[in-house]
Amino acid sequence: MSIGTFCSPPNTNWYKTQPSNWSTTNYPNGPSYDVILGSSGGAPTALDISVTIHSLTVLPDGGLEVGMSTTLTANAFDFQGDGAVPNVGGSGYYPILKIADGGSLTKSGGSGRLTIGPLVHLSGSGVTIGVNSGEIYMIPVGNSDLNWTNFTYNIALNATNTLALLPNAWMQWYGTYTGSGAGTFVFSSGAINPYNATFNFPGPMFQWTGGTLGNGSSFTNLGVITAAGGGTKTLCATVYNPGTLAVSGTGGLAVSGNPLGTINNLAGGIVDIRLDADVTGGGVGIINNRGLFRKSGGTGISIISAAFNNLGGTIEVDSGTLSLTADGTSTNGTFNVSAGAVLNLLAGNSGQWQEFVGTFTGSGNGTVLLGSGTIYADYGATLNFPGALFQWTGGTLWGTGITNRGTITAAGTGRKTFQGTVYNPGTLAVTNSGELMVTGNSTFNN
Repeated sequence: MSIGTFCSPPNTNWYKTQPSNWSTTNYPNGPSYDVILGSSGGAPTALDISVTIHSLTVLPDGGLEVGMSTTLTANAFDFQGDGAVPNVGGSGYYPILKIADGGSLTKSGGSGRLTIGPLVHLSGSGVTIGVNSGEIYMIPVGNSDLNWTNFTYNIALNATNTLALLPNAWMQWYGTYTGSGAGTFVFSSGAINPYNATFNFPGPMFQWTGGTLGNGSSFTNLGVITAAGGGTKTLCATVYNPGTLAVSGTGGLAVSGNPLGTINNLAGGIVDIRLDADVTGGGVGIINNRGLFRKSGGTGISIISAAFNNLGGTIEVDSGTLSLTADGTSTNGTFNVSAGAVLNLLAGNSGQWQEFVGTFTGSGNGTVLLGSGTIYADYGATLNFPGALFQWTGGTLWGTGITNRGTITAAGTGRKTFQGTVYNPGTLAVTNSGELMVTGNSTFNN
């Protein structure tokens, strides 16, 4: 072991030659020290005491190992190469890399992976994580003691920060999470519980490829969250979304009912299904749409089995079929469907229903389809669809106050049923051999 002074005050800088143990009072321990770890023999420095320093720099040929019941606190961590910071065991609590409030952890060099963990805590508040090249791969333990607050991620183009909690591990996020740069933050496993937190990630930075968001908690998304890849992503939180929630992977998104998951897509918000992915929920998870809910890609079927309430929002289908298979209540809505695309309002079983209140209209040369189930409109609903947009091939229009001001096309060979009172200053076109039935005690007012 060799120790020498590098720089002038205010900080005393130490050069640490490896291999050796960071375990004695001869080794730096104090908030004025800047520690630099290099190597003369290839073995990393093994920390087996708790220390507080000003900064830690690990040179490309250096390394650090942390033992149980150790805490390394610094204002700044700078890793200039690849490698790992592993837990080398012992007894007691899991080791902690603690970033002082307002501090930073940076991977400033190396084109490969720097792994922190597994079984190593990373904690801090007001922290900036920087990845200039390669990847920081974090595998924190995760438990009730692991709390992050106000993190900023500055990730360069082609660089990545991956958060891969162990499968049954979880952590809390508080405050605001944001970033800059053209790189990627990946959340791949475990659970993040965001308690009244705010996500504000730019563009495609936040890639959610697996794991769970929420444990009955709530958060706001001001930026972009992308549920990507083929893994299972589960939402067990209430999310308020004036930003963009994109589902781009084949694994889709599960809006859980235990604890309850709810997507509140606010005015100005976008939920964008970019492939033939599903948003599942078994009718228990909830989607409340006040903004734009869109299927923008894929030529197949995307199934939405969470309860869907369209509360003055817009549903848009640019390609393929968007199928709603759970019950819900909709108050006003605009349905825009492009040529060749389909919005299937009631794609579940014959017992499915949607309550319509207010005015419903749309545009496009595609199809808004009622093929089964029941649209219930006892409190007054006005349908004002242009041309051949609204195609009624089966199921029931039921209510005492249904008004058709546009065009309803009764098509196909299946039975279509009016039940209640219908007012028709518009057009009802019967274009095929299927039965159109006005049930007993019902009235069709043309």
